[in-house]
Amino acid sequence: MSVLYEYNHPKDLLAKVVRDARRVHFSKSPENACDHLFNFCVTAHSLRDWCMKYLDIEPKTPEANKFHTACNTNDNLRYCRDIANSSKHFGLDKGKKSTVDEVNEKKSNNTAITLDGHILEDFDMESISAEIVLASGESKSAFMFLTGTVRAWIALFDKYSIERDDRSNPAQIVIDFLPIT
Repeated sequence: MSVLYEYNHPKDLLAKVVRDARRVHFSKSPENACDHLFNFCVTAHSLRDWCMKYLDIEPKTPEANKFHTACNTNDNLRYCRDIANSSKHFGLDKGKKSTVDEVNEKKSNNTAITLDGHILEDFDMESISAEIVLASGESKSAFMFLTGTVRAWIALFDKYSIERDDRSNPAQIVIDFLPIT
């Protein structure tokens, strides 16, 4: 399906969405957070076309419209669409109705926990993340946006019986492997 050796199936691109989300979540600089969020949105939005091709849905048909409608019923997938499309228009197009007004830098404090849920006091870390400001003026944390987007894609994969694997587990977004002491 792709000229890149790692991307042969929609599940491979979904795994990339999760990896991009993880990169956003653990960013250390505003530039990296912005780069990774942009890559996340472009990949999450292009996953529509991958799924349609996999499902053998022809573009510009009633079946394609139905699939796009299924995607657009999820707020997070609409936000991805609008952020990804902003690249084509050198910014969010104010002439078109967009669900997203802007994306701002936001610092986050992360607390490390063990697999059994115990907090590791000495492993707190700060990350640079983002906040999505919606057209309504409401804001949404990048973490909620990232996990919500992955969950939306998982639901669509399941609805359309598209194979997926453990690489699409949203828990992968927040798992960081700490050095063993």
